[in-house]
Amino acid sequence: MPQTQWTVTRHPQTPTIHIHEDAPGHAGIRWRLDMPAKPAPSSVRLASEMAKVLALRNDPHMDLVVEQTSVRRIPVLILRPSTAGPLPTVILIHGYTGEKATTLREGFALAQAGFVTILPDARMHGDRRPSDFARRFAAPHFLEAFFAVVRDTAYDVSILLDAIERFPFVDEQALGLAGISMGGFTSFLAAALDTRLKAVAPLIASPDWFSLRTQADAPQEPGDELRAQLRQWNPLERAADFLPTALLVQNTAQDSLVPPAGSRKLARDLRKRYQEAGIPERFQYIEYPDEDHVVTETMLQRTIQWFQQYLKRPE
Repeated sequence: MPQTQWTVTRHPQTPTIHIHEDAPGHAGIRWRLDMPAKPAPSSVRLASEMAKVLALRNDPHMDLVVEQTSVRRIPVLILRPSTAGPLPTVILIHGYTGEKATTLREGFALAQAGFVTILPDARMHGDRRPSDFARRFAAPHFLEAFFAVVRDTAYDVSILLDAIERFPFVDEQALGLAGISMGGFTSFLAAALDTRLKAVAPLIASPDWFSLRTQADAPQEPGDELRAQLRQWNPLERAADFLPTALLVQNTAQDSLVPPAGSRKLARDLRKRYQEAGIPERFQYIEYPDEDHVVTETMLQRTIQWFQQYLKRPE
């Protein structure tokens, strides 16, 4: 059962956001987020984050259900249209130091486009963040800790798929995955590991685990043991495992945190593999020449269009 559930509906008159507990009346309220009479502090913070995101959107219609819950002990937000299911479903994973609410902007856009959207906390992030997070990720341990999170969160994707396939509002034949930055690293690995994912869209990430060599101003080269682990799990070495998944990769040429070289190398390989398999349209690599480490509105809309093309069934 969900811990907290909101209904998100649009009220047409004013651009204000109202978050309330008892809801005496809603005249002139543009967005309404219903909360329990005595919400937990975390729910209040989450509702505030939702209000900030909704204030930036100008959708003429919105009717969504938002649930804050846990699935197999993984803290998640579930954003879904109020229309009857089952519906195509996308898991969306946040970046390093973020948490599930970090991707609300992208999550609301996907849900508004008709997808059940599941926003989990990655390992050691959000509600799973340990008190000694800074120490665990400090140099010289950053690379080892970072890629342990990526690997273990890829496992979590499969755990989530096991569970949500049974949800009545989820179309188990139309499952997708997207991830931003660290979440994109995770998306590459999960796409190579779990064939249930029909469409995947990593954003500003890399399939090459050797491409991330620095943490802020602390350069780090992997030692022999870590190098062996990175080689074992490196998605760049698993190119054959991506087919026939519909894979959209988007990177930025000026990315100061995640260089696009790994994605370029994978793209050269996968274009040939998808062509030989007779499905060249199911792989696309897009690189934006003038952007740094950011997900633009154009990138978000192309991601939505990709999922609409490969997850939604013809009406």
